[in-house]
Amino acid sequence: MVMVAMIMGAVVVGVFGVLGPMGTYDALTARQRFLYGALYACIGAPIGYCVTVVTAYRMRRRSAVEMALALAAASFFVSVPNTTVVHTIETLAHPEYSAVAGLPRLYILVATTSVVYDLVFLY
Repeated sequence: MVMVAMIMGAVVVGVFGVLGPMGTYDALTARQRFLYGALYACIGAPIGYCVTVVTAYRMRRRSAVEMALALAAASFFVSVPNTTVVHTIETLAHPEYSAVAGLPRLYILVATTSVVYDLVFLY
């Protein structure tokens, strides 16, 4: 299970490096985007992984649909601290970053990534 999480984390970093979300595509080189994504993954992934594993364990005797719904709900829950992590890194890296205007959009981006990650993890 840990190996699957590591592979999926590498995929997330790869996607981040290629697509460059949150305005990083124009601002950073590909190498910098990969390192930026790795920073997010190294800080945020342990939080998400712990919640995912605990939720999957607690739902182990339930149907796949119930487990998927529980993991999706857990993803929205864990996106709050992970959004805080991403917001803090963005604020430190880009002092001109608009905290108020970008926070809902940032939460949606983090939550979407987290839900997809957890549903792939379930599969």
